[in-house]
Amino acid sequence: MKKLIKVVTIGALSVGLLTGITTSKAEASTTNVKIKAGTEFSLSPNGKFLQVQDSTGKTINAKTLDTQTAEYDDATNMLNGNSYETRYIDYDPVYNFTVSSNAQAFTAPSTKKALTGFTSKGKKINIQAIKNTKLSKVNSQWFKGIIIYTDYKKSGKKWVKQTKSSTVYITSNKVKIQTTWIKLTKKVEDYVWFKTWTLSGATLEEYKNVQIGMSYAQVIAIFGIHGTLDSSSSYTDSDNITTTYETYTFDAPWGDNYASLDFENGILTNKYEMGLK
Repeated sequence: MKKLIKVVTIGALSVGLLTGITTSKAEASTTNVKIKAGTEFSLSPNGKFLQVQDSTGKTINAKTLDTQTAEYDDATNMLNGNSYETRYIDYDPVYNFTVSSNAQAFTAPSTKKALTGFTSKGKKINIQAIKNTKLSKVNSQWFKGIIIYTDYKKSGKKWVKQTKSSTVYITSNKVKIQTTWIKLTKKVEDYVWFKTWTLSGATLEEYKNVQIGMSYAQVIAIFGIHGTLDSSSSYTDSDNITTTYETYTFDAPWGDNYASLDFENGILTNKYEMGLK
């Protein structure tokens, strides 16, 4: 059962009106609200959700990696954005540039600066960068890389073979661009604001729906969280029948409140709660 809470942001530093939780002034107090991991958030009270890229480069809303704790004030019915570290996943692009097919090499970013050489018979030729030569981006029109090529230099009456290395420039229409998306864990070390979220913890409404005789699986389906095992024991009678007793605590989304449930062989036999809302 999901616990959806709406927040309407107000003012520069106030962060929202929390609906669904009411209390009298006599009971007013400040408590901490646990907000489930996987919650979208913004970086300003009236801002849009923070956006990131997924593994395919698609733009999506960022989601918290961890359960967040925000301060809820019963008296004002307000939720203060948390100011500690908020982690989330983003994917950043890494670009690989290569020559798409054999291409004319230039000594400078100008089509008038073709790299030339000579054959073994002294014929002047244009030098090409071969396919898959690695490049780096200079600007939108030019890329550059280092090539190794064969040239001939006249020595006396002969043309002598030479192996040369040169930094060359390639026009953008001869470049293949491959994008790889790298997964990164990023963080915000400042206030964040929640508009709609799922609380992480047990509520009074859910507690009332938990009935004696239910299995542990049925209970966690109602609360939406696993309990913390507080105690466990077993007893084997004279007929060699073993009975297992377990007590689980299900924390509330706010404060130190909780529900405590006793199970016998995985079946609920007793329950009580402390301060659930």
